[in-house]
Amino acid sequence: MTTILDSITHQDRHRTPGRTEQRRIRLGGIGVPLSVLLSLILALSPTFAQETTDPAEGGDGRNTTEEAGTVRPPARPGTAISAQETTDPAEALDGLRSAGTEAPQPVARAAAGDAPLLFAPRELPPGVLARTDPAIVRFRPVEVDLDTLSRIEPGKPMRMTFNLFDDVSVPVSLENRGTRGPMQFSLFGRPEGFPQGSVYAVVENTVMVGSVNLPGRGYYRIRVWPGGIQVVELVDPTAFPPCGVTQKHVIRAPAGQAANAPPKNDFPKWETDGEPSSPQGSSTIDVLVLYTPSARDAAGGRDAINALCQLAVDQANGIYDNSGIIHNMRLVWRRSISYTESGTHDTDLDRLTATNDGFLDLAHTYRDQVDADVVTLLINDSSACGLGWVMGSVSNSFKTRAFNTVHWDCADGPQWSMTHEIGHNQGCAHDRDNAGVDGVYSYSYGYRFRGNSGSTWRTIMAYSPGTRIEYFSNPNKTYDGKAAGIAVGQTGEAYNARTINNTGDTMAGFRSRSSLVWVDFSYFGLEAGTQLLPYNTLIEGVNNVAGLGTVRIRTGSSPETISIIQPLTIDVSGGPVTIGN
Repeated sequence: MTTILDSITHQDRHRTPGRTEQRRIRLGGIGVPLSVLLSLILALSPTFAQETTDPAEGGDGRNTTEEAGTVRPPARPGTAISAQETTDPAEALDGLRSAGTEAPQPVARAAAGDAPLLFAPRELPPGVLARTDPAIVRFRPVEVDLDTLSRIEPGKPMRMTFNLFDDVSVPVSLENRGTRGPMQFSLFGRPEGFPQGSVYAVVENTVMVGSVNLPGRGYYRIRVWPGGIQVVELVDPTAFPPCGVTQKHVIRAPAGQAANAPPKNDFPKWETDGEPSSPQGSSTIDVLVLYTPSARDAAGGRDAINALCQLAVDQANGIYDNSGIIHNMRLVWRRSISYTESGTHDTDLDRLTATNDGFLDLAHTYRDQVDADVVTLLINDSSACGLGWVMGSVSNSFKTRAFNTVHWDCADGPQWSMTHEIGHNQGCAHDRDNAGVDGVYSYSYGYRFRGNSGSTWRTIMAYSPGTRIEYFSNPNKTYDGKAAGIAVGQTGEAYNARTINNTGDTMAGFRSRSSLVWVDFSYFGLEAGTQLLPYNTLIEGVNNVAGLGTVRIRTGSSPETISIIQPLTIDVSGGPVTIGN
């Protein structure tokens, strides 16, 4: 869903003073501000949607204070990873598996006074068994210093030591990249000494889910095991199952409905030679993530899987930044849905997509409530990491197939399968050796390559062999000294970043904004902009109403001050409304 966040931040030199009326204010085509405050503008980007408790989980079905937002790590120019950081991951993993062999130590442990230790060791409680997962090379139960993490404020990074194991520690400067509640926030950082590594952390009430990617030295996850036990895991990226896409899953538009599709060898709407100079023209893709009870339990409970949903979106936006993709994802809702896995992703995807087959029909109701452009279902089925329909023609008609299934344990890194499957929805195919299907353009393929270090790497859509990296294929980006794609027009062209830039506007427009949006400043709960589920801030109403539409505000007051430069009507219901100080 495309928002108008960008346009709101620009003042119109022709604006005239606005008026506050008890019944009606009409805002014409020129800018009519309520006022402009920089502090508000800086806070405009996230649009939050709260989650309802599923009665099946023991709740009463009422709304909670849990919210979903958007987090993007800071844009980073393409910096080639240095050779000394690209030791073959297989060598590190082999060493870890060998008895008596210490893990490679990326950096010396920082002193606690310099960078506080994030983890404290603990034992597995009696009766709690270790997970038998072939991807887990080794693990350590820990307690997480959530109190210190909660004190990291936006714009004020804090240096902490991720003491993953006794022999593996790395200092990280953590930044708060989005707060959704008192103990609901996202953090991002760069591990010192690893310019193309990454650290993500999502706190959800009493648990933290996260990742530490040290290219060439290992991929570490912070997970929640059943029983609420926090565990640091070193995982083997080669131990995960592949995607399940086949020719059946390529969806082409009916004749006459793909007029907005560029030709197969198109002149791109967006070049991705570097980071975009401004967000103008970018779109926001609204994502709804549902999960089955089995996936929820396997992931460690409700808070743990809610954090995992946010983590997958945070990482997707980081991958977009790395790749020169101008669009971004926004998690508009995450919740459980009553469903028992069939045993195959193919059947589950068919059932998720169908509207009246008696399976997962509520998924479409939930999508309608939040106007999600794309829907992901997290399931507990390790037969594949995921499956999604492939956009074979750029057309709005694909909105009925903007669905995918993902095994919960593959949603985030080192597979990044939620990003991968949504990539299929956006028209991307696998690497040419393993594609099986065509993407939407002649260059819509992932890429696998050997870097200067001798290690083999693969982009988000590419299959094994090689270690997957946090990039979509892009010939203008380098990794380990080599291009991460092949230019359009050359043999073997591979440029999925351009694919997503070209299809992003179409996907973000799958669900259009309503012509009537409700706002109630006193409301707390799931927000959908309807009379029963209103937004609770004016900016949410303005961002989600269609052009020339109406934002209807229930009586009350709000200290908000914003500038509006699109034509719309503000209508007051039930009494006077005060906006601003």
